[in-house]
Amino acid sequence: MKNATLSLCFVVSFSLLTKAQDKTFSIGSPSPNTNAAMHVEAPTNNQGMLMPRLTTVQRIAMSLTTTDIGLQLYDTDLKGIFLWDEAT
Repeated sequence: MKNATLSLCFVVSFSLLTKAQDKTFSIGSPSPNTNAAMHVEAPTNNQGMLMPRLTTVQRIAMSLTTTDIGLQLYDTDLKGIFLWDEAT
């Protein structure tokens, strides 16, 4: 009986997680844009987004592939934003 209950809990949890992946992830917005995968609103309207920061050496050392297209980061040495677009 204990194993059946545990199995049922696992199935229900997995089903809920799978269903939740069809939703928009929202932070600070009571009504997120349904066309966005993630919608972030600054609660005080005076904040920005801080993206991952790497040095040039760290950025070049990344092994990026076609699955990483669209990856963004800030290069602290060159003081610029980089967007991976598969170009060499």
